[in-house]
Amino acid sequence: MQRGRVITSRKNSSAAGTRRCCYTGATRPPMDDALRTQPKSPLPAPAGGSVLWAFCYWWVVAAPLALAGIWRNYLEANLNYFSIGLLLRTLIAPWHRDTEDYAKGFDVLRYLEAAIVNTMSRIIGFLIRIVTIGIGLVIELAIFAAGPLVFLVWFAAPFLLAAALAYVPTFHLTAPALPALSVPHLNFSPPVHGIR
Repeated sequence: MQRGRVITSRKNSSAAGTRRCCYTGATRPPMDDALRTQPKSPLPAPAGGSVLWAFCYWWVVAAPLALAGIWRNYLEANLNYFSIGLLLRTLIAPWHRDTEDYAKGFDVLRYLEAAIVNTMSRIIGFLIRIVTIGIGLVIELAIFAAGPLVFLVWFAAPFLLAAALAYVPTFHLTAPALPALSVPHLNFSPPVHGIR
C-alpha cells in the first residue's frame, strides 16, 4: 500500500464502490455521487420524450433551484472571505497580537508604556476590523440585492427575447434641412504689383 493514495477497500469492494482513504481509513462515496450537487426539485422530472416539457421544467424548476444554490454560495463565500464572524469575535483583540509584556516588579513608567501600546494596538485592531466588517456587509447586501434581480431577468428573458424578435423597427431616413449659407464675395484674381 502506498501512502496518500485512495485505494479501493478490499472489504467494501462490492457494487457500491465505496473507497477508503489509506491515511484515515474513512470511506467516501463513489465519485459519481460526490459530483451530484444539484438540489432536489419539488416537482417530478418530466417523463417521456417531450423536449418542450423538459425545457419548461428546466427553465421554471431546475435552473432557478441551481441559481438559488449559486446565490447562497456567493453569500456564504462573501461572509467567509471577509471573516465576519471571526472579526466580530475578536473585535477588541490587539492588532496582529502586537502587545507589550508588563514589567515584572513595580516600574510605573514601564507599566504605563505597556498599557498605552496595548491600548493603541486594540484601538487599531478595532478600527481596521470595523472597516473590514462594514465593507464585507456592504458587499453582502449588494449580493443579497442582486439575487432577486437575477431571478427577475431569468424569468423575463423569454418575454424580452420574444418582444425583441417581434418588434421590427422602421427607419425614416430624412435629412434635416440645411440652413442657407451666405458666403461673402471673394476675389480670387491674382494681385497686380505696383498698380493700384
